[in-house]
Amino acid sequence: MIKTGFISLFGLTIVGLVVAKSAFATILIFILIGLASYSPTTAIISLGLSFLIFFINPYFGETSNSMVTLGRTILPFIVFLTGIWGLYKQQKIIATLKPFIFLFFIFLTTIIIGSYLLKVSIFKLLLLCTGGAGILACFQASKKEKTYWLRFFFSLYTIIMLSSIATLAIPAISYFRNGKGFQGISNQPQALGIFITPFVCYLLTFILTRKSFEKSNFHYFLFITGIILLFLTGSRTSFLTILITTFAVIISKDILKKLLSKLFSIKSILYSLLLSIILASQFSVIKEEITGFIFKRGQGTTLTESFEQSRGFLILLQIKNIQQNPYFGIGFQLASIPKEMKVVSDPILGLPIQAPIEKGNLFTSLVEENGIVGSVGFIIFFILLLRKVRKNLSPPITAMFLGAFMTNIGEATLFSFGGMGLFVWLIIGLAYYSYKKPEQVCVSSSP
Repeated sequence: MIKTGFISLFGLTIVGLVVAKSAFATILIFILIGLASYSPTTAIISLGLSFLIFFINPYFGETSNSMVTLGRTILPFIVFLTGIWGLYKQQKIIATLKPFIFLFFIFLTTIIIGSYLLKVSIFKLLLLCTGGAGILACFQASKKEKTYWLRFFFSLYTIIMLSSIATLAIPAISYFRNGKGFQGISNQPQALGIFITPFVCYLLTFILTRKSFEKSNFHYFLFITGIILLFLTGSRTSFLTILITTFAVIISKDILKKLLSKLFSIKSILYSLLLSIILASQFSVIKEEITGFIFKRGQGTTLTESFEQSRGFLILLQIKNIQQNPYFGIGFQLASIPKEMKVVSDPILGLPIQAPIEKGNLFTSLVEENGIVGSVGFIIFFILLLRKVRKNLSPPITAMFLGAFMTNIGEATLFSFGGMGLFVWLIIGLAYYSYKKPEQVCVSSSP
């Protein structure tokens, strides 16, 4: 599943960002803007590479500046234009854009009525709708088979995971942010957890749905590595997501009976016994580590206290805002406390290119920001989106798609297109593209 060209591309990008930092990122982002305008295929690759600028561990130095931020803001709009032009040639523009047009006008209505920072909300909405629609359009217009894009994601995941493992040798790097949660080569533990979770969902479902346990050694290795890395990050949301997603896929795809027969084979039973003996011999150590994981290494002594100290206070604050602004919300992608909303505008174009917020849960933040009206509109939008992607997904890609979406239980990233949301939308684009009929896919080996 790995493609050597992608591995080299991602590896060189990471090395460049680590060594030359923002100087390399500045050159890179403008190269990516040019590549994004070349073809739908290079547009998607450009977004993947631009994500690494955001994702890289700050231990190595600052990889961003005002020009890089502006470039990363412009890039989704270029991708949108490239995707629309590609779809225009195929006469499929309306089918792809319809859900986003609907969402845009629903959210725009709630923004005009309820937003306490109109300019920022409108700009973030434009970025989300053009970026999301652009990704789906580029996948649809791409002249590559879905296996090509699976190799793209597989390669990106592999190099990030292996690079993160390498940082274990230097705790100052791997635990840079807070000394407790493992972040590897990423900018923070939570980001690494969100990033890895969909891939672990994919790998687990791939392993469980194979006809045999043979010929998948690298998948096993990556799956075990992913589980270990997730445990080290302390991301409880990731493990909850994996459990829910895998169970949902197994039940919905009617593969439970086949799975049970596979699990009760002689080989599986022997492996299980060996694993049980190993776990039993290290019970006290394992118990201590699991307790520390559940309670976030000292964040509270009960689940309630741990929840409140982790993300609970954010959700309680959102509920208060919902009670005060039930129908139209406080404004799309705005902070729960207005005075904490810090906006950085581009000096050239005056665009609000930086206005970061922290929201602990997509579903409460959705109602808080857009009210009941916007939330109902989003549900309709998501149904329109799912109608295009739900029929022919393979179980592993279904798990990957659901895994990316369900991470929003603990970290609202779906609307954050300038951060982790970009990668979530790339996975959604892969799922959307995977539903294409075979006769609509043109095989090509060139990038």
